[in-house]
Amino acid sequence: GSKKDEISLDMNEARLTISIKREEKTDEQKKNYVHQERRYCSMQRTIYLGDAGTEDIKARLEDGVLNIVVPKVKKTELSKKIEIE
Repeated sequence: GSKKDEISLDMNEARLTISIKREEKTDEQKKNYVHQERRYCSMQRTIYLGDAGTEDIKARLEDGVLNIVVPKVKKTELSKKIEIE
């Protein structure tokens, strides 16, 4: 239910961070009183994506739902058998 300008997405060292900062203000003035409310909300979630590529990441906010598409990259093998000549 957040707005586009309240959401921040960052990808750093295979970690996707989703941050939301929201500020709400309510000012109501009646004949006998003044009512003011201010709320500030901040949320953050970090997800480790070991095989994620940083190129071509796409994000779309539609009807209050955030869709993030992160492409996978093919990892090179970390071990290899070496033949002796």
